Amino acid sequence: MEIVERVYGFNWAALGEQREGLALAMELFTPDFEYQLDPSAFKGRTLEGVPEVQRFLEGIEADFRDFRQRPDRYIAAGEDKVVVLGEFVGRGRASGLPFRSPFGHVWTLREGKLCRLEGYLDHTLALAAAGLEP
Repeated sequence: MEIVERVYGFNWAALGEQREGLALAMELFTPDFEYQLDPSAFKGRTLEGVPEVQRFLEGIEADFRDFRQRPDRYIAAGEDKVVVLGEFVGRGRASGLPFRSPFGHVWTLREGKLCRLEGYLDHTLALAAAGLEP
């Protein structure tokens, strides 16, 4: 679970922290890493590899002055999955308005590295995706 905990704590809208987070991703992610974005919000879009994740994060930097993931719970789901439940918090770049949104992440590990992330904007959906009861 420690490997998953290391991914959180960055302000993904701040370029310096974004670079630091991406450098960590290069260390922790497999070369074929996939990030499935929330199916309801992103229509089944999956990012493949760190370069696509980086392009996605550049959009976050353009839209937000602050964008953080605050994990509340880490749950082991079998030998190769970890579920993280928490909330996104931040502030819009143009509007300056704050926002909050729940997130549920299902991480899959392979040979000690992170190979897949499934993102959800609903805790119940994330738990179900990992085969857990809410």
